Formats: sequence, structure tokens, C-alpha cells
Amino acid sequence: MKQFITVVLISFLVACGGKDEKPVVEEQPLQPMVKSKNSDTFNTSFQQLLDAYFSLKNQFIAEDVTAIHQYGNDLLQKTDSLKTNALKGDAGIIENANSFRDVISGELKAMVAEKDIMAQKKSFGMISEALYTLFRVVQYDRSILYQMSTDKAFENNTGSATWLSLTKDIQNPYKPKTLLTDGAIIDTLKTVQ
Repeated sequence: MKQFITVVLISFLVACGGKDEKPVVEEQPLQPMVKSKNSDTFNTSFQQLLDAYFSLKNQFIAEDVTAIHQYGNDLLQKTDSLKTNALKGDAGIIENANSFRDVISGELKAMVAEKDIMAQKKSFGMISEALYTLFRVVQYDRSILYQMSTDKAFENNTGSATWLSLTKDIQNPYKPKTLLTDGAIIDTLKTVQ
């Protein structure tokens, strides 16, 4: 019996008392970046459009009427030069993209011709809605966007309007002096690859 206990004890010590070897971890090769669904030409032109939109939104937050006209014209130029012909997809996607591009362009023309900032803000709301839909139609996959909304956008803190943001921070472009942080995230567009 003593021998049996000795054998069990030696076996236990050998099993537990071996070298502390670290498990071998095989290095995984780096995975290639996922290629965009759309062409580089389209992605570049769409990113320029988004950059111009966010610059315009910042001018609404600053309530700088002169800059709103300037950045509105810049967004109009970027919208009109959007390379929808370089989209990958069927003719229906390209046709829808062109339709929403035309809506944005038309509303921008009306906005930059307008002198009243409240009317410009209403146009900005329509531009934001159309751009949101355009983003979804073309399945842009190089940014995450947040669609935000406020129900106090216009006169007497009434009327709903939306805007787009790259961050979750709420900066209401409709009532920046009195209700800058009023609003909520209503959608997150996560098409980033």
C-alpha cells in the first residue's frame, strides 16, 4: 500500500511539478482590409460631399449667415460633382442616387438664395433628410453616421428636424444659442467595413 501511495504521489508531482511552459500561440497572419462596395472614385467624391455638409452644419451652429451661403455653395458644388456613375451596383441604385442628389442640389440652390436664416434652417432639414437617404441608398462604407432629431427646431420651439453627425455628441444646428444639446440619436448608420 505504501508503494501504491508513493507511485501516486510521484505521478502527481511529475504531472504538476513540470516546467511552466507557456502554451504555444500561433501568430495569425494579418487579414487584408475589406474592400469597399463602391469604387475609390465614388468614395472620394462622397467623402468630399460629407465633409462639405459637416462644414455647413457647423456654420448653422455658429449662426453665421455669410458663411452659410459660402459653405452652402461649396456643398452644392460637391453635390453636383458626386460621381454616381462610378457607383458599383445595378441601374436602380444609380438612378435612386441621382434622384436624391438632385433633391439635395435643388434644396441647396433654394437655401443659398434665401436671406432668412429660419428658412435656410428648414432647407437644411430637407437636405439632411435627403443626404441620410442617399447614404443608405449608396451603402457608403467609409463612415459611421448618426442621424439626430429635435422637435424644437423652428419658431416657438416647434417643428421637428433632423441632422447628421459623425459623433454621438448632440449639437443642434437649429437652435444653437438656446437648445444646443437638445435632441436625440434616432438612427446609427453602420456600414463601415
